[in-house]
Amino acid sequence: MSATEDRIRELAKRHFGRDVNFAVGLAESEIPSLDIVAFLKKVGEAFDLAIPNVDATQFENLGDVVKYIDTRR
Repeated sequence: MSATEDRIRELAKRHFGRDVNFAVGLAESEIPSLDIVAFLKKVGEAFDLAIPNVDATQFENLGDVVKYIDTRR
């Protein structure tokens, strides 16, 4: 597990109040879309990285978020 994944996992636990499977699609995770948007904003702030909406719409799961951050750091 990468440091990025560890950090996002901890952010997800605090934000959603539960562990989130990184391989499960965000749409299938039963998390309301507004919560996902707010979470992605927190992730961007935590990594000092702006995540444009056009990029965020391409994330299928949290694994994609990890890859996105790792390629921009």
